[in-house]
Amino acid sequence: MKLPRGKPVLENVKVQFVNFDNVVNLAKRAREGRINGYIQIIYPDSVDFLFLRNGEVINAGRYAGGESKLVSIKEVLDRAKKAEVGVVNIYDIPDEALSMIIGIFKEKPLFKDKPMKGVDLDKLFQKFQEIKFPGFIVLRKGVEVSFVSFEKGEPKMIYLAGRGGSSITREVLLTFLKKEGMDFFISAYPGTTKVEQATPAFVSLYIRFFNALIREFSDMVGAGLVRKTLVSALEGASSEHPLLSKFMPEDLELKEIPVVATPEEITKAFAAGIDRFVDGLFVVLGRRVENAVVKAMKDFRFALKNAGFFEHSKLKRYESI
Repeated sequence: MKLPRGKPVLENVKVQFVNFDNVVNLAKRAREGRINGYIQIIYPDSVDFLFLRNGEVINAGRYAGGESKLVSIKEVLDRAKKAEVGVVNIYDIPDEALSMIIGIFKEKPLFKDKPMKGVDLDKLFQKFQEIKFPGFIVLRKGVEVSFVSFEKGEPKMIYLAGRGGSSITREVLLTFLKKEGMDFFISAYPGTTKVEQATPAFVSLYIRFFNALIREFSDMVGAGLVRKTLVSALEGASSEHPLLSKFMPEDLELKEIPVVATPEEITKAFAAGIDRFVDGLFVVLGRRVENAVVKAMKDFRFALKNAGFFEHSKLKRYESI
């Protein structure tokens, strides 16, 4: 999969020689500013991507068997650290191009891989103009994938595979496609996706806080009641937040596992699960639950506030305690 490349930061380095912790830190403190772009890890059977915004890893994807999908950041990092065969590239690209690339891994296309030979381009672009199309189109030729962004129905920028970006008009794009693009396959995407994925550290915050609550309540009422209340709370909250079903406890402990979700989705899900858990034990303990919550929250309050937890949880009253 050959994407727009922009400025190369690292090229054609064998994966076994790459320290990925150092690479991620490098992205945060690059001499000319923090990197927007992607880390590409080419394996014999697939290509993995870590997407960077302002030096932070915000999402991850995998291209295999002709299909693109999002995978967890942790899964991509763990695989890369263990790999013995593969090639690593890092490219700095404009934020607009980054969002479109992540979009093909996450968004449902309006249409996908239509042969250009069968598309009435004049009619298609007229339709884009009528609806003030705000998304982007993808032009695929073999492994090469290029992108064109739109603004109010008009082409704005083109990012060709293996190159950087440049502005483009409707007339120039139509001329290019009619003359040189008949071997392309064209797709269109709405361009509305949220591109940021919760990092492993973000998920870990909620796991560690939840486990701290479990320990405090177990000391007060015993493991049996806590286990029953915990399972009931997670099952109940999972009906609205399905990702919680991945975190069912083992021996009264939630484990950190790879998960693909936005920070907001993670926060809302764990807020719902934690609220149900605390409410369930309030029936038994009454006001004594406050002691357990305050103790468990002691080391996490500031991080939870920054994560937006108190905006979605009934535990907001403990935000300043």
